[in-house]
Amino acid sequence: MGCTRRTNEEIVLTSAGPAENRHGKRWLFAVCAALFFCCSTVSHGQLIIAHRGGSHDAPENTLAAFRLAFEQGADGIEGDFYLTRDNRIVCIHDADTKRVADKTLVVAESSLAELKRLDVGSWKG
Repeated sequence: MGCTRRTNEEIVLTSAGPAENRHGKRWLFAVCAALFFCCSTVSHGQLIIAHRGGSHDAPENTLAAFRLAFEQGADGIEGDFYLTRDNRIVCIHDADTKRVADKTLVVAESSLAELKRLDVGSWKG
């Protein structure tokens, strides 16, 4: 698994294959956190890392929240990542969608297509 930050708005994740993290463990966090600390333009002092993006104002762990965090001045973002049943990477804090969506699905037991059909942000406005 790899993580590359091309710009403040583009984060590219790659997977080495289905053998990695089949059960949806949150392990990519350390890789991405280290990358964001290394890529920061701040050379000294304290960094501001947006936990789950700008989740106060946008649905957590979404591209909208990550973009907003950078617009609001964050030096980096923190996200949680799982693999779906069809070995696709999704960004979600919990192992299921109960807290953030209109329907409860277990991420590791769901396909990307099933997860994409969920409403995870209309309630945020």
